[in-house]
Amino acid sequence: MKTPVYFKIFAIALSLFTGRQSYGQCMSPVSDPGFERQSNSSKLTLPWMLVGSGGVNLVDHPTKTIKNTVRLAAAAGWSDVRQMVTLTGGKRYTLIVEIRGSENGPEGQIGFRNSKGRSLNLKNFVAQGAFNDYSLSYTPKTTGRYIIFAGFKAANNDDWINIRNMDLRFPCGDVNLVPVKD
Repeated sequence: MKTPVYFKIFAIALSLFTGRQSYGQCMSPVSDPGFERQSNSSKLTLPWMLVGSGGVNLVDHPTKTIKNTVRLAAAAGWSDVRQMVTLTGGKRYTLIVEIRGSENGPEGQIGFRNSKGRSLNLKNFVAQGAFNDYSLSYTPKTTGRYIIFAGFKAANNDDWINIRNMDLRFPCGDVNLVPVKD
């Protein structure tokens, strides 16, 4: 059986990226990464959980397809948004979070925790002005339930952060980056 031409073109295009891992074919373990399914501005609904003070900004962003953002704001203390996900042991996951913050640049963290909340891998950030991507990689030793999160500790009423997207990327090995031969 002869390989269709469109498949050959696709395979050749993919081969241009030889040496890079493919992320496009994998299903993310994160549900609702852009908060599109959130419909109540006063609280987050499952699968997302909110610790501290915050809510959902139900607004459109003309430069993105993402509809909603999570708003974390408090007079003082820690606030974060989190989701429990299942990760496969030995596979490297990269948490990517789009965050912007108030003018005074609140400091926060993104990271991975075990299912009981113990920190496994954390990265500090300072969110100020426009949305920026913050990323952190982690390779769990065992398959199981883990918590991904992004949050900050407010120093005063003027502190806030917005989170526009929170997702995991990982190589899944389901794309062969070698051109097809007849």
